[in-house]
Amino acid sequence: TLKMALSDLLAERNREINVITVEDPPEYYIKGVRQMQVMNAATQEERKAKFVQAIMAALRDDPDAMMIGEIRDYESASLAYESANTGHSVWTSLHANNAIAIVDRLRDLRLEAYKVTDHETIIGLIGQRLVRRLCQHCKIRAQQAVASGTLSETTFARAQTLLSKLSMEGVQLYARHPQGCRECRHKGLNGRTVAAEVVAPDETFMSFCRDHRKSDARAYWIKEHGGITMMAHGVAKMIAGEISPDDIERSIDPIAWDDSMKLVPGLVAEMNSR
Repeated sequence: TLKMALSDLLAERNREINVITVEDPPEYYIKGVRQMQVMNAATQEERKAKFVQAIMAALRDDPDAMMIGEIRDYESASLAYESANTGHSVWTSLHANNAIAIVDRLRDLRLEAYKVTDHETIIGLIGQRLVRRLCQHCKIRAQQAVASGTLSETTFARAQTLLSKLSMEGVQLYARHPQGCRECRHKGLNGRTVAAEVVAPDETFMSFCRDHRKSDARAYWIKEHGGITMMAHGVAKMIAGEISPDDIERSIDPIAWDDSMKLVPGLVAEMNSR
């Protein structure tokens, strides 16, 4: 995601901007980007110190955009915030359960509340899970998978209940073929896809987060901004025949209704039109 975001940013600006990354280690080569590798650290403390030094060195080179591979501690979180607060475009990653939980995660790293809830500095939150993609050559009907015991009856029932609420009872769901085929090397799967949610925070959203009203922030995002949750995105891909119901439950959560599900039919239509 970071690689593609930076590549798109460079393309939009005709490659006339200075983009630097600090990574431990670089995972992908990004054309047109200067990638700084943090290496030769014998201990965790030494790695932390070298990472902070690399970020500070990158800032001295006045980048238009900077990517910090991962925020793991207060020092890197603080530097990322200060960089963004002084006019740099900063991209980074950290471990959190969902997009809104990023705010809590930054708080856990001891970043001050007024910083992590500043909607003019933190302008985008992305939560994502990787989900196994069904082989389109050998996938089988979900009913067959239930009959053969390769798909849980409970999971299938939850998926059917959701389809009923969406008035999409006639939709055919699919699951992995247990023996697969030549196209998927007999795995029944072909790579992975992403189920994601993207939040562009505004002042009201961040005020809910500031007051520890996470459920209100989520409800506001869905209602006022048409937010699509990871679950809704996953369900849309399930309905489109791209992923199996059991892989949603394996990688995201048990299949359940949320208010963003109202947008799923439109999302499925958009997927099918591509």
